[in-house]
Amino acid sequence: MKNKCKRCRLQKCFQSGMNTDYLVRQQDKQFKQQAIKQNRLKKISSDFENDQQILTDIHRTCLSYIRSSYLTAIRSIPPASSIISFKPSLNQTYSFYECTQLEHFTTVKLIHFLRLMPEFECVNSQDRLSLVKYNLLPLIVLSDALAYDRTKDIFYDINGNSIRTKDDEQLAYGCRALYVLFYGSEETKTYTSNIRLILDSVDNDPMIIHLLMLVLIFLKGVSINDEQLWSINDCQHVFQAHSKYVELLFRYLISKYSYSKAILRMTDIVYNIFRIQTAARFYQQLVRIRAETNDIHPLIKSVLCLP
Repeated sequence: MKNKCKRCRLQKCFQSGMNTDYLVRQQDKQFKQQAIKQNRLKKISSDFENDQQILTDIHRTCLSYIRSSYLTAIRSIPPASSIISFKPSLNQTYSFYECTQLEHFTTVKLIHFLRLMPEFECVNSQDRLSLVKYNLLPLIVLSDALAYDRTKDIFYDINGNSIRTKDDEQLAYGCRALYVLFYGSEETKTYTSNIRLILDSVDNDPMIIHLLMLVLIFLKGVSINDEQLWSINDCQHVFQAHSKYVELLFRYLISKYSYSKAILRMTDIVYNIFRIQTAARFYQQLVRIRAETNDIHPLIKSVLCLP
């Protein structure tokens, strides 16, 4: 009986030792896997340590071209304040058409900006039409982020001028009053709240917004009208253009911050892409509810996928 108990104790000790060995081996395996992952991350990070590898001369030229092209595009037509004005008057009533006039100016400028991009121009005319029709609305949201004044809570017309005139400010306040009138106070607050979050995610950097515009124009998004079929003839070219600007955006973030911070910033931006598309869809639905289609400029109707 004693021998039997002794054997049981030995067997338990042996099994306990085996389990301990197994746990040690599992821990060693996990440590090795973790070390491999860390080494891989260090290797990738070290590849980007040299600034020349992050942004080559070609990348810098591309960024400079994007910046100058955007300025050229927004200066391509006169400032909206020189053409339209929302001066309060007891004898004048405003329609939804006036409310969407500024969006028409923005849309024309954005299309001009896209036409200056070689990747966009290389797409055939039918695909360009599809990309603009179904993907331009999120770009309008991003342009609003560039035009937003946090202090005064107004959206200026983007005209490339660093100094805002009294006419610019009067137009911005007039537009805000119309937005509240036609969209509602709560809806306007929701939209501006999203704009602030977008600006926070890009650290108020216009270059990141410009790159995001080019990323989104080549991306099928949730802002597409559910009843419409998004079809592209040259999908490979569109995908390559989208990939190019995603990579350029990531490289720019690494050069501005660091590799590890760029990953976090990129993750935040990807999250906010959904916010941008949601804001665009929100605006599209509001227009459908609040407006008669004959009160909207034909170009805006096309971008909003309205009949």
